[in-house]
Formats: sequence, C-alpha cells, structure tokens
Amino acid sequence: MSVLDCIHEREVWKWVPGYEGFYKVSNIGRVKSISRQVLRVRQGRVNHMFTIPEKILKPGSRSGRELFVYLCQEGVNTPFAIHRLVLLAFVGPCPNGMEGCHNDGNRRNNRLDNLRWDTHKNNQHDMYSHGTAKIFRSGEDHLKAKLTWCEVREIRHLYSTGEYTCKKLARRFEVCLQSICNIVLGKTWKE
Repeated sequence: MSVLDCIHEREVWKWVPGYEGFYKVSNIGRVKSISRQVLRVRQGRVNHMFTIPEKILKPGSRSGRELFVYLCQEGVNTPFAIHRLVLLAFVGPCPNGMEGCHNDGNRRNNRLDNLRWDTHKNNQHDMYSHGTAKIFRSGEDHLKAKLTWCEVREIRHLYSTGEYTCKKLARRFEVCLQSICNIVLGKTWKE
C-alpha cells in the first residue's frame, strides 16, 4: 500500500475492551492513550491532579517479532500484542482454540484487513507458506544444514547398495554418525 493510499484511508478508532476511557486502537494498527485527569498519590497521600495528554503509543518489539504496547490501569502495566487489540476491538473476543493471525505473514502489519482469528494449525501453515516460520525450515533451508538434498539422496542410495555403513558415510560426507543414521532411517530430511 502506498503512502497516498494510507493518507486517503479513513482511520477508525475504537475503545480497547477492558480499557474503555483509557486507550483506543485503530483499524490501521495504532494505539493511543486518551487524555484524562489523574490523581497523583505518593506515600499514601494525594498530592495533586494532573493531566495525561492524548498520545499515540510507540510500539515495542521482541526480537523482531510482533509489535506490542503496554497499557496501564490502576498502576499495573500489561503488555499487549497490537494485532490482538485490533481484533478484540473490531472483530470481538478470541473464540476458544483460536489465535490472532496475519494474512500476509508480516507480524508488523496490524491493519484490520490483514488480521483474523484462526486456529494454531492454520497460523502455523500460514507462517510456513510465507517462509516466516523458522521452526518449519527443514532440509537444506534449515539454518544449520550441512548437507544438500542431492547429497542426502546420494547417502540413501549408497547405503541401500550395502557397500557403505553409516560410519563410512559419516566420514565421507563429514557429518556426525547420528545424522547419517537419522537420514537413512527417514527420521530427518523427509521429502
């Protein structure tokens, strides 16, 4: 989406459920604190009233994962993933067995039209199809892979001839014995 599209799209704000009067979330994934009067209490004594100004909250991120904000109520700060706040406000409570999913696989795109409640299995499938699930990378795409698919096929072929033991194959391909055993038994490198 271009910058011009964003400018022309109408931003709609709704109350964050459970934080009505304090925070709102928009359909484009922004969260704001609402201006309000607060009593400042120190050491059990009321000092004075002060105004918290309305402001857009700056989201944080954990290791490049989804964006989150802290919402404060009665002195307690609680972290919330922004995509969940958007879904809660615009779609409703999360149904049992469901979780917040990003349609395009980009965990930082918290626009309402990019979000949905869905099953964990479908969310994992989405991450796999978008290539964003590191846990699903396998074979030569795995971050620690030392072999290629071509080498794995060769290992299986050589082992099937009976001329090579797992130990000989481990030396030949310069990997550990357990890796070769797992390959020939079909425990790893499943096609």
